[in-house]
Amino acid sequence: MILDEIGRGTSTFDGMSIARAVVEHIDGRIHAKTLFATHYHELTEMENERIRNYCIAVREKGKKMSYSCGASSQGRRISPTASTSHASRVCRSA
Repeated sequence: MILDEIGRGTSTFDGMSIARAVVEHIDGRIHAKTLFATHYHELTEMENERIRNYCIAVREKGKKMSYSCGASSQGRRISPTASTSHASRVCRSA
């Protein structure tokens, strides 16, 4: 499954609760491989033997975008937060 920004557009507490409940449901009942893009850094605390956290850094040069991936929890590298949304461009490139 690919899920993007679950809970975005709600209040912070409501959005975080929705996102956490979705992750718990997928992990506990569905067991599907899932790419879950979120801005809720608190969800990194949910990492376990099945849940892994990664941070995708986006670099723009003119009209081109490049991506780099790094693990992002428990002392591993975390990239700074994004200043802009790249959702439309990422969807077009997919």
